[in-house]
This record gives sequence, C-alpha cells and structure tokens, in this order.
Amino acid sequence: GDYTITATGSGTNIDTTATGSASWKINQIAITITGGSKSKDYDGTALTYNNASLTSGTLVDGQTATYSASGTITSVGTANNVPSVVIKSGSTDVTANYNVTKVNGTLTITPKALTIPTLSGTYTYNGAEQTATLSNFSSSTMSVTGNKQTIAKDSHTITVSLKDKTNYTWHDTNKTTTDKTISWKIAKYTGALTVSLSAASYNYDGNAKAPTVTVKI
Repeated sequence: GDYTITATGSGTNIDTTATGSASWKINQIAITITGGSKSKDYDGTALTYNNASLTSGTLVDGQTATYSASGTITSVGTANNVPSVVIKSGSTDVTANYNVTKVNGTLTITPKALTIPTLSGTYTYNGAEQTATLSNFSSSTMSVTGNKQTIAKDSHTITVSLKDKTNYTWHDTNKTTTDKTISWKIAKYTGALTVSLSAASYNYDGNAKAPTVTVKI
C-alpha cells in the first residue's frame, strides 16, 4: 500500500511549525492462480471441480494459501471455473498484499454417445399384431415408430429417434443425431392350416350343397 511520512520541526534551531513529508509504498507481490479444468460425458448431473493452484509467482516464506474454484455446468457445453485464494500469515489474512491474476479453468460436458439399436429375433405372420424387439433401445432416451406390424412383408421400417439431440448423439463415426432406420421382416406363414366345415355331410334332396369353409393357421 501507499504510506506518507510527516516530519515536524523541533529543537533549538527548527521551529515546531516547520513540517515536511515524503511518500513511500510497499508493492504487492504479483501471483497468478489458475482454476482447474475437467470434463465428462453428459449424465444429467452437475459438473463441479473445486480445484485451483498457483501457476506463477511465489508466496512470502512462512505464508500459506488456500485455493478454491467455483463453477458448475449440467448440460452439454462449457463453463468457467473461477479460481480464488486466501493467503495467511499465521492466522492473519494477508491476501491484500498480493496482486492476484485469476485465470479461469474450463468445465466441459460432452454429449453422451448411445449405441444404435439393432433388431432382435425373427417374426412370422400369425394373424396378430407383432412388436419388433430392439437390442440397446432405451425408452428414456429414444423414441420408436414402425415397430408394430401385422401383415407379412419383407421390408417393414422402424425409425428410432433421440429424444434429446443436444445432450446425446449416436455412437457412430461422426457422432450424428439423425434418426436411424432399421428394416425388419414378417415372414409368410408356412405351417399347417386348419380347415373346418360348417357341415361334413348332407342328405340328398336334389339341391346343391355348399358347406361354409373356415381356414385358420
């Protein structure tokens, strides 16, 4: 800080009204502290990192420093991790005697890459609606259409979408977020058919007869 010395006259030859002053100062010690940096994949929880360090300059011998950093981020992106320091000589806070340069660290959350679902199982026409099973599908992060079908067909199409295209990507070469399509098939039925008749025999009466035929798989 800045200080002023003031002198006042005294003695035989200098009157007490005579005064003079001089200014002097104690310069602060320059130091630099840097906040820690950290990253993780998105998981829905906040990223914090209470870490900082002295990266330039030196403390006076016998004095101690407590470093900390403040910053938080939850979704994909970056945030500053701002460092701070308290310097003490014994129990006395002497931080004001230092010219502290603060360099922010960086907190980074990157998108979480999800495995692309694949078709599981085979399907054959049975007269009822069938639901295709997908491996690696999660309803909490993905939506699906086209996975419920009834008719036999070689090329039904399933479309799988990411619900949150900011915090998630697909685990492919370019970490894309575009919808994925999966082709699936319901094969034609090839088993035995059950044939039933409304009547198995008729008595001749001169009229044409035609039983009702029912075919089931």
